[in-house]
Amino acid sequence: MLMSDKIVISVQGDIDEVFRQAQAAAAKAGGILIGDSKAGTLSGNTPLGAIKGAYAVAGQHVTLTISEKPWLVPVSTIERELRAYFA
Repeated sequence: MLMSDKIVISVQGDIDEVFRQAQAAAAKAGGILIGDSKAGTLSGNTPLGAIKGAYAVAGQHVTLTISEKPWLVPVSTIERELRAYFA
């Protein structure tokens, strides 16, 4: 499903360290964050299909843009998982 849902996450601490932790958390859950602490892409799978998107960092805010997701998976579920990665 093509779309463009945006999720903004405020983070605290060193953004490079937060990003490393987010990469590790995503990998542990079967997802991938490719890029650096400034911008990149994200992807993951659900039992209902793939999730794809991009992220950009501005200061202490990470903006995630979900460009593809299964229509049965609510954005709120994706947001909850992504927020946990950057916590």
